[in-house]
Amino acid sequence: MNESYITIGEYKNISIPGDCTGEHRDRFILDCILKNCDAQVSEDEIRERAVGMLEQFDIRLSQQGLSIDGYYHQRNTGPSELMSEFMKHAERQIKERKILLRIAEFEGTLANEDDYMIYLQAMEKVYPLPKEKVQNILGTRKKDIMDEITFRKTIDYIIAHYCRIV
Repeated sequence: MNESYITIGEYKNISIPGDCTGEHRDRFILDCILKNCDAQVSEDEIRERAVGMLEQFDIRLSQQGLSIDGYYHQRNTGPSELMSEFMKHAERQIKERKILLRIAEFEGTLANEDDYMIYLQAMEKVYPLPKEKVQNILGTRKKDIMDEITFRKTIDYIIAHYCRIV
């Protein structure tokens, strides 16, 4: 499969429970969108993302002085079970990203250079480094940052225009 397909279904009439706020609200909206939209992704894409997730997990464990083998022993699990879990998460993440990008294209919420500059200015305030250093560090991740800005803008747009609190 060379090109994955994305089918955008209904995402404009989402009823959000009144007590659902913040990250829970965002997760609720994404769950609703995923029920009504579809993105076909290849097994290779999923495996590549899952391997990356596993590597990041291993790094976080080692930063805490733990090993992946110790984790397997403590959880009474093994590499195949953990990889299977990461594969499920990877598939969902990839589908969410592809669907949100397609909705962003349709709704006109793609991140632009102004959005990126606002993000950089905010990060310059957070990190006690020279402005050029922050821009240099984050510049290597520009595409990922632009995608994250797009996702945030798109979710906020959907909330503002198409959701109702019940």
